[in-house]
Order: sequence, then C-alpha cells, then structure tokens
Amino acid sequence: MPCVSFRPGVSRRRCSTLIFASLLGVVFLSACVSSSPAPDSPVPRWAYPSTRRADVVDEYHGVKVADPYRWLEDDNSPETKAWVDAENAVTFGYLRRIPEREAIRARLTKLWNYERYGVPFKQGGRYFISKNDGLQNQSVLYTMDSLLDTPRVLLDPNKLLQKFVGREVTLVRPRMASGTTQYDEVKATLLSLNGSPVWKIGNEIVTGGSYESIRFPELPENLYERPTLLWTLQNTGARRHRVEASYLTANLSWSADYVLNVAKDESSGDLDGWVTLVNHSGTAFKNASLQLVAGDLHRVVAQYGMDEMKAMSRVAKEANAPAPFQNSQGSV
Repeated sequence: MPCVSFRPGVSRRRCSTLIFASLLGVVFLSACVSSSPAPDSPVPRWAYPSTRRADVVDEYHGVKVADPYRWLEDDNSPETKAWVDAENAVTFGYLRRIPEREAIRARLTKLWNYERYGVPFKQGGRYFISKNDGLQNQSVLYTMDSLLDTPRVLLDPNKLLQKFVGREVTLVRPRMASGTTQYDEVKATLLSLNGSPVWKIGNEIVTGGSYESIRFPELPENLYERPTLLWTLQNTGARRHRVEASYLTANLSWSADYVLNVAKDESSGDLDGWVTLVNHSGTAFKNASLQLVAGDLHRVVAQYGMDEMKAMSRVAKEANAPAPFQNSQGSV
C-alpha cells in the first residue's frame, strides 16, 4: 500500500513507521478497553438460583429418558415455591433497574385507556356483548333483549376479583417457546384492587401484571354465577299472609313412552306409561312438584293410499320376474 504524506519532509520509511506505530496503538487500546471494564459499570453479575437435578428416568419403548426437573411440576410443594421466589427475585431485581420502565408503563396505560366492545352473539333468544371501559382488568358481560335495547350487566368478573382481595389465586401467563404458546401458572395473593391490581408473588410486590386469565379456587358464597331471581316482600300489617308466585321457564323438554301388555286371550290389556323430563334451564328446582295434564293418545292412522301403492308395485315386480327353470321332472 503506498504511503501518503500530508506534511512535507516526511520520507516513505518514516511514514511506514508512523503507520505501524499507530496500528500498535490501536491494538493496545482495544486490548485495554476489552480487558479492563470501567469500575463504575452499572451492570451487575446476577446470581441465579441453583436448580436441583433429581435422578428420575423413564423408559419408553426401550429408550431411557431422563427427567431431572420433574419435581418442578409440583407447584404446590415448598421446594418449588422457594425456587420460584428465588427466580422472581432475580427477574424483578433486573426489571427495577430499567430507568425507562415507568415511562413505558405510563405510555402503554394511556394507549390502552379507550372504550372497546366484543362481538355480539345471540343465545336463547337474547343478545350478549362484552364491554371494557378502558382500564378494567376483565371485560363485563352485558345482555339485551334486542340490539336496540340498553345493555344490562349480566356478569362482572371485576366484582369477582374484589371478593378475593387478601386471598390467593392463580395467574395464567402465556409465553412463546419453540414457536408454540405455553402457559405458566403463578400463585399470587391479591393485596388491593384500586384501579390496577397489586399482587404479592413470592416475596415481591407486583403492580398490574401480564396474564391471560385468573383461576379462582372457588366462588364466594354471596356471588351467583348465573342470573338469579330475588323477591323482596314487605308486609305492613299484623297478619301473616301466604304468598304464591308462579312464573314460566324455558329450556324444559319432555317425552312420553308407553308399554301395552296384552292378555293371552287378547281380549284385554294393561297400558303403562312414563314421562321423561329434561331440564336444560341451568336452574335446579328442588322439592318441585310435577303435574301431568291428561290428553288424548296419539293413534297411528293407517295410510291406505301408500299401502296400496306398495302392494301394486310388489305385484308388478313379481309379474315381470323371469320364469323358473323347467325340466322333465317338473319345475325347480
């Protein structure tokens, strides 16, 4: 490579020496930068918790498959909970050091704060639609008699969440692994629910959180999972009154079956019948009395026209059939 001098009086040999010395300086400087990091570096060395390897081996079709971490599948064991707490301490310890985290959270909260609706659907003669006012943790299910009616609240999952303040639930979190969606279940205690939930996960206090669904261990005693009819009666008099309420319900079906036992002389018989009632209304009617209304039996009416047509068709087929084989001894 030719040497180019920008100052007069510098020879070609002197220029080559300067270039070589400069290259040495670059190499030396690079070595210093890579081998001696700044003492005030904000990046710490994270100490991940150690994971115990168990001696668990299964054999499938003659092939032995090791499964040393099967003990982690028991998320209720004290050892697994301690391991999850240690992992969360490392994860949230790193996330808290990100200075832009709160700004990102505020920006995303602003973008998500808008009213949105689900796709309406019709079931059982009624219309249903979900609605979220923007920052609700779960969308509220509404019902309408027609698409022009004002929606009425049918089920509010957020009220269900309020019943579990101070209790433990399971958060289901999706994650991508090898191109497929996997779901992790995390035990969390709901500390408060003022606009945004505050969780206690292990030894960490977490606000908000990303999860797909929440699993509750049970329903509260005073919360109904389906519409319930309640009556409030007020008696201003001194006497007691007997009140009887009647109402109609849907999604009930029934069928009747009969068995006729005929005597040996065919002069008499006994007719037994029973009714099968199927309840698809979603409500149990305890201690309900059933009353069957008598009616006329459905008798089968002979279809003479159809029977005659079938008989004529059978005769025509027999007339057009080929004659049987004849021999000297007779027909076969």
